[in-house]
This record gives sequence, structure tokens and C-alpha cells, in this order.
Amino acid sequence: MLAKFFDCTIGELIGEDTTGLSRGPDQPFLVMRFNALSKDDQEEILTLVEMKYLKALRECTEAPEKADK
Repeated sequence: MLAKFFDCTIGELIGEDTTGLSRGPDQPFLVMRFNALSKDDQEEILTLVEMKYLKALRECTEAPEKADK
């Protein structure tokens, strides 16, 4: 789900070489910083991202319902 949220592949998330698969500007700093965190901190970040993703998803699905009223 994290890869979907960031619109990238799992390989890109884990820092694999994706130079031949460019889908926009490189962002290795994000992966490098994430990988430098402790496992506990990584889990905390993943939980936060998942919460933000679910909130955005709810807002997207609720917006059309509110517009209909």
C-alpha cells in the first residue's frame, strides 16, 4: 500500500536501482532517509502514511456524496 500511496514500485521504496524506469524526478533521499531509521521508526512512519492515505481516500469518496446533497 505504501508503494501505491507514493505512486512508485516496491523496488523503488526499498532503494533498488530504478534509473532505467524513471517515472519522474529521482527521490532517492526519501528512501535513503527511511532506510536509515530504526525498524520501530519505520513502522511508525508507515502507520502515519497509512492513516493519511485512508483519510484522503475517505475524503475523496465523501466529497461526491456531499456534492449530491
